[in-house]
Amino acid sequence: MATEIKEVVSGFSNTMKAKCRVVRKVDAARVRRELLEVEKSQSLCARGSGISYADMILNDQNSILDFSNLDKILEWDALTGVILLETGVKIGTVLRLAHQHGWHLHCCPGSPDITIGGAVSNNVHGKDSSSFGNFGKQVLEIKMLGTDGQEYFLRADQPDDAALLEAVIGGIGLIGIIMEVKLQLGRIPSPFVIAKNEISPNIEATLENLDRDDGYPFKVAWCDAFATGSSLGRGYVSMACWDKCDESVELSRLSKSLHPSKRVLDLFPPKPFWYCGRPFFGAYAIKKLNSLMYARALVSDRLSKGSSSRRQLFSEFNFVHNKLPKMNDVYKPHGFIEIQPLIPRSAGHEAVRALLDLCQKKGWQSLLCGIKRHSPDQYMLSYADDGYSIGIDVALRGRTKSDVVRISNMIFDFVIECKGRVYLAKDELLPPGKFAQMYPRLSEFITLKNHMDPGKVLMSDMGRRLKI
Repeated sequence: MATEIKEVVSGFSNTMKAKCRVVRKVDAARVRRELLEVEKSQSLCARGSGISYADMILNDQNSILDFSNLDKILEWDALTGVILLETGVKIGTVLRLAHQHGWHLHCCPGSPDITIGGAVSNNVHGKDSSSFGNFGKQVLEIKMLGTDGQEYFLRADQPDDAALLEAVIGGIGLIGIIMEVKLQLGRIPSPFVIAKNEISPNIEATLENLDRDDGYPFKVAWCDAFATGSSLGRGYVSMACWDKCDESVELSRLSKSLHPSKRVLDLFPPKPFWYCGRPFFGAYAIKKLNSLMYARALVSDRLSKGSSSRRQLFSEFNFVHNKLPKMNDVYKPHGFIEIQPLIPRSAGHEAVRALLDLCQKKGWQSLLCGIKRHSPDQYMLSYADDGYSIGIDVALRGRTKSDVVRISNMIFDFVIECKGRVYLAKDELLPPGKFAQMYPRLSEFITLKNHMDPGKVLMSDMGRRLKI
């Protein structure tokens, strides 16, 4: 039976809060009832695991439908790799099943707790984005409820469904309520990968590595945003390819790798660890730590003569943050923001250097700077292009709101000049005018939104901020 309660809700970054009516333990009948009985001027917002960063999953003074209980695998064919899932199934749950049978869910982001509905709504990407694309590429069918209570069955192989699918996938939950998703998984030889790190002396070397087609489909770069001059962006690229050895894995080990540890680095209780770490998690300490990390990587590379590699489960390689549970607590009580621009390759490697240089000049060096290579797709609001994403993580402690707005707008203007965009799942600062410049198909999306949801029943604080 569904339950509802008024509560204060926040996103992963702990910067925004909203008082919402939250409805839990919903089923299809309750969702249809909520859609049909919503009061005029009120709205509904869908939520899965609730780990989007800011206002995408907030709906102040309105309702949130929590889909975390709709977590059943409805159909699974181990011969074809086709799987039918309820919207609240988590990515980790899919991998736990698929990897036992020689199949893989592509485009896995950094957390196994993201739900399938959330993955579709954000068209999420992974370390294989440059070689595979984004999450929507493996979607076969979507079962969706429209705001009039009608069921829609959208199929990727039906041309008549193409426009609606292009709005729903990556559509931040504003077109319809996703209830079920059918996916085509990919064949793999084993659940293990061969992983290695390759040193990069600067940002140009990092980007050249990400561009290289060298048989490693999974790549992510760690970069030192505090290094100066020719060393700016130094770091290493962590890469992996599937181990072709046909070997199964113990279920206990696979399950452990898919769940966040209860202790930081399997050693320390997270709450006191991050509390004690707050005074040291700032620009000066991270600058020193980055230098130590790079020196350690150099020594390790020289000792191994550049040929070190390790064999591990894909889930151990991909979900490294599982070893750092509740890491967002280190930014409390003020929280943090992350701006994740995507700079097209057509702007050149020099544009990425210029962006890092801009952040450095403004004191906005990313505390945790990750870079990935991406590939384009056809969805209306998709975070996709032939280019590079750069994670700019900034703690809000000691910063004024006016400075945050001013510098973020400078970054947005630079991204627009490069014909890039920012990732909506992590955004909380983008103004509507700059949003429209970054996403040229926005007008198409709004036209379809007005057709499917003329009363704006489906809405979020982000939707209102961006004037969708």
